[in-house]
Amino acid sequence: MNGNLILNDRPLIIIPALAMAIGKNESVILQQLHYWMKRSKNIHEDRKWVYITYDQLRVQIPYISKSTIRRAILKLENSGLITSDNFNKMKMDH
Repeated sequence: MNGNLILNDRPLIIIPALAMAIGKNESVILQQLHYWMKRSKNIHEDRKWVYITYDQLRVQIPYISKSTIRRAILKLENSGLITSDNFNKMKMDH
């Protein structure tokens, strides 16, 4: 392994207690969503939100497959940790 790889690549954060509580993949995805939410200026119905696709998450977390990201997002939604919605006026535009 190249020693420069550790210094040059942007890190992903894994919080052990969170990973134990909700799952490793879910905790990494939740942390990424939190990162983007902190930078978001989007507000809808008094709630901050961020637009991010499965493909965009896949680029940010390249070691997790798109299908695993989809399952992890569903698990986070079902557990009430995140919500997803479509704010587009055109229903065909997701």
